[in-house]
Amino acid sequence: MSILLPPALMRKLASATTLAPFLFTLTCLSVIIYSLYQSQQQRQHNEDWLLQTGTVISMLGYLNTLAVEAETGTRGYLLSGHESALAPYKTALEQLPIQLNALRTLIDNDPEQKLPFTILQKLIRQRLLLSQTLIQLRQMGKNPEFAQREMNEGKVLMDKIRHQISQMTDLEKQRLASRQASLGEATRRGKWWGRWLVGICLLMVLTAASLAQVLRKSVRQQRQLHQLQEKLVGKLAQQQELEAVLIRQTDQLRTTLDASLNGILSMSALRNEQGEIINFRMDTANTTVKRMTGRDVDEILGRTLLDVFPGNAENGFLDLYKRVVNTGEAEHSMQYYQDDQGLAGWFEVSAVKQNDDRVVVTFINVTDHQQDKEKAERTLRQLQESNENLAQFAFVASHDLQAPLRKIQSFGDILLQQHGSILPDSGVHLVNRMLQTSERMSHLIRGLLNYSRIGGSQSPHQRVDLSELIDGILDDLELDIIEKQAILEVDQLPQVWGDPVQLQQLFSNLVSNALKFTKPGRKPKVFIRCQVVAVNKLPDSLFPVSRNHQSYYELSVIDNGIGFEEQYIDRIFKLFERLHGKNSYPGSGIGLAICKQIVMNHKGMLLVASKPDEGAAFRVYLPVINQPDINWLSLDHSRSLPY
Repeated sequence: MSILLPPALMRKLASATTLAPFLFTLTCLSVIIYSLYQSQQQRQHNEDWLLQTGTVISMLGYLNTLAVEAETGTRGYLLSGHESALAPYKTALEQLPIQLNALRTLIDNDPEQKLPFTILQKLIRQRLLLSQTLIQLRQMGKNPEFAQREMNEGKVLMDKIRHQISQMTDLEKQRLASRQASLGEATRRGKWWGRWLVGICLLMVLTAASLAQVLRKSVRQQRQLHQLQEKLVGKLAQQQELEAVLIRQTDQLRTTLDASLNGILSMSALRNEQGEIINFRMDTANTTVKRMTGRDVDEILGRTLLDVFPGNAENGFLDLYKRVVNTGEAEHSMQYYQDDQGLAGWFEVSAVKQNDDRVVVTFINVTDHQQDKEKAERTLRQLQESNENLAQFAFVASHDLQAPLRKIQSFGDILLQQHGSILPDSGVHLVNRMLQTSERMSHLIRGLLNYSRIGGSQSPHQRVDLSELIDGILDDLELDIIEKQAILEVDQLPQVWGDPVQLQQLFSNLVSNALKFTKPGRKPKVFIRCQVVAVNKLPDSLFPVSRNHQSYYELSVIDNGIGFEEQYIDRIFKLFERLHGKNSYPGSGIGLAICKQIVMNHKGMLLVASKPDEGAAFRVYLPVINQPDINWLSLDHSRSLPY
């Protein structure tokens, strides 16, 4: 630093008597100014460290708050299953990475905090990963036992996070105390040198400008410090606001629990001197408990379970709660409850352990549902017995009716053989008509018997190769195919799950009808096709059929026969319904009714489309049980048969 003095003053100072004091004074001024400058630099350095230390402590506190919010949101969602409970978790999930990156920037050059920060970051990521896993499992409808996993594993991780934050905060607080002491010492030194400077400035007016500059710098630094303090106050206000948000969210969670359709109780285990659980104290309950039990919430809180609900000891619920506390495994049960205070009914209960000696119980009164279920079971048993009786009656009746028909046919044959020569032509005609009628009656009885068997008990289902099954049917119909010069084309067919006998009868009836109902002079053409149809692509006309499978086989039997008007579709599947005369196309009128029943037995659907003189298409939809069975559809497997 150089100071320019007036020439006259320089001349006066040239003498030995005045030069020494001036130089001494100038030297003191320089020393004081330099010392004051160093003090200000040290103070600035300490203020910067104080700002960083305060910021780190504030951010560590905010990280702890966010971790608590994540835990609160996760726990609330696992207990209630409501998406609104995840609001604190989502907020924390968004803010935690931002705060961690900001904190890493502050302590990146701090070797003492770098390793603890790495550990803290890893713990927070583990905690968020655990919450994410449990939330996803809960969203898939898994058992509420994952709430207990949250209580156990989440508590351990949260304790480690709090401990790590506490260690880092303690270190910063130690530094804060040390740096505050250094700042105080620097401030004191600055004041001391300032007093000296004021004294020197009275003697050295020429140094006033330099001193004023230093003072202005000090004022500016004070203003900056004040601004930093205001920022810290703002951050503290934000933290208080976050705490208020947590309180509001807790109130919202309480409101959500009260809105639950299930009664919810939180209870603490009561043990005797031997450490055995003998009862439970009810600590928390939602308002649904009153609707389920008729007891006010204030009436039950703080009281024991067996005092308010004594029936829990007899129906086994008390033992269930004991097992949950002792084993830590969630349990679910439905039992009939009754006590001497007038409460009775069927209750479905789920219990989950919370902390060491606490259990959370959710329950619902299912008395009406249980009564309806028992009524439905009784009705089903009566229906099954009625169907068995009808099937047995149909079997016995058809069997007993066959005997007189056989006698009529036998006597008719004997009459024609032994006395046909003496009967007039009209008599022979009447006997033949009697024999034809009895034969049709025999076919009808056999068809009725087959229909009753199809609707009754079924054989266990097994894997059936439809290609082999169709080949066998075509072998049986070979004479009719050759006689009518029919053209058949069959796709490669899949393996399905079903009753091979019933499936044989189903496709035998469909192929036989395709060959039978043909126009004279026209060669029959029969196509058996197959494709896979997704459940959402099924024809609208099949609604509202139950669709418990992702895809279905569409097995089509298509012919170029005489066809029929589609207004008669409902009629052709009824017993003994015929659209054509017996003389034109023989049959019993039962075959398609049997086909429909077989398809229903296989959880499938049957659809038909037809136009007169253009043929008919019968489409059978059978469920795809194993997806790998459809791989063959990627190839062209259609084949023409050599008939």
